[in-house]
Amino acid sequence: MRRAVEWCDGFACFNHGADATTVEEHFGLATEAWKASGHPETPRVVGSCYLALGPQAEEGKAAFLEKHYEHLSPEGRSRIDAAIGRAGDEAARRAAKVYSDIGYDELVFVPMIPTVDQVHRLLDLRL
Repeated sequence: MRRAVEWCDGFACFNHGADATTVEEHFGLATEAWKASGHPETPRVVGSCYLALGPQAEEGKAAFLEKHYEHLSPEGRSRIDAAIGRAGDEAARRAAKVYSDIGYDELVFVPMIPTVDQVHRLLDLRL
């Protein structure tokens, strides 16, 4: 990371399910490396995590895991599933709060259900 800060304008950090401890650790590592490099301004830090909304969120998440992580063993997919945690509107609200409270500049949701409906549902949440 020390070498990367010499060339970047900020950082992007992905976490499967917006685990607050891990997200905060990533933010700390990024901002500490940035400060140590001597940059006078603060870095732009963008977070990212998975998203599935609506009444079929859990089913959509399961289908996504099966397809996107088909190369993993069932145990591996189970670990990713656990890292993502629950899907749905409350999970999206919690993720937005976690990233905001820690100080990220932006949060990019990665949809697990590939439909435009997910965009509309996300807009309806007014995060």
